[in-house]
Amino acid sequence: GKTIADEPVRMTNARGTLAYAMTGPNTRSTQIYINLKDNPHLDGEGFAPFARVIEGMEVVDALYSGYGESAGGGMRGGKQGPIESEGNRWLEKNFPRLDFIRQAFIIRRRMGNRTERDLSPDPREMGRRRFMIAGEHVILRAFERDDAERCHRWMNDPNIVRTLNSRYPMAFQDEIEWVDRAMHADPNERHFAIERKDDRSHIGNASIHDIDWVSRTGWFGLFIGEPTAWNRGFGGDAIQTLVRFAFDEMNLSKLSIRVFDYNDRAKHVLDSHKFVQEGCLKRDFYREGSFHDIVLYSIFREQTT
Repeated sequence: GKTIADEPVRMTNARGTLAYAMTGPNTRSTQIYINLKDNPHLDGEGFAPFARVIEGMEVVDALYSGYGESAGGGMRGGKQGPIESEGNRWLEKNFPRLDFIRQAFIIRRRMGNRTERDLSPDPREMGRRRFMIAGEHVILRAFERDDAERCHRWMNDPNIVRTLNSRYPMAFQDEIEWVDRAMHADPNERHFAIERKDDRSHIGNASIHDIDWVSRTGWFGLFIGEPTAWNRGFGGDAIQTLVRFAFDEMNLSKLSIRVFDYNDRAKHVLDSHKFVQEGCLKRDFYREGSFHDIVLYSIFREQTT
């Protein structure tokens, strides 16, 4: 039979992306997989993602995965013969805990030459995402309901939480409610999702809050949640983009942030973007068995002109 030619890898195999399974060049068939975690090593092996789960990743995470990738009928398991000859009967007999998709619907069809932007919302169909704040490497946009799953994962990651003013595990329903509030924030705060500019993937969150419209001041918070985006300059570009928007579009004159003294990475980024240290709250926060200082950083409008 005819082979299906491989497509070039235009997007990394990040968590939630879909690609065709294969055993080598030009060997793909109709089997697809969903990345349950970031698998950048698959990019070099030619696995080209063609779609992304934009809502309901928690359902994917709930599917039984105890058999592993190579134990079942996947191409790497070498069990294609029994699957083709006996179908689901063979799978149900040998892998009784396997989950099955009983019914699926195509709700939208996308044709033509795909690019990275094809995996992003179509601006003709999602006008609510047309207004975005663009930096050099990131984009700040409004929150959407389908951001809740990623936010929930980040807010339960100890490596991220230790840099935030948060202590306790976050329930998924609480995260949904927070995203809803962020989508309908009061006049004294603004919330943004941070996307990479190259592949439009959601990698973090930012906010400007406690805005004093008379004094033209505000506080902000920001974090990069996706581990694959750490230490790659996205955080610094997001800060620069947020500051520019606050001064040039919101007409603020001063922006401040509180940072734990042990967060050396954040302090380095702020120092490199002209923030000044205005003070220090001694022994102000208790975490991991010790009291920690909180450093106050600010930047003034005239410093950016």
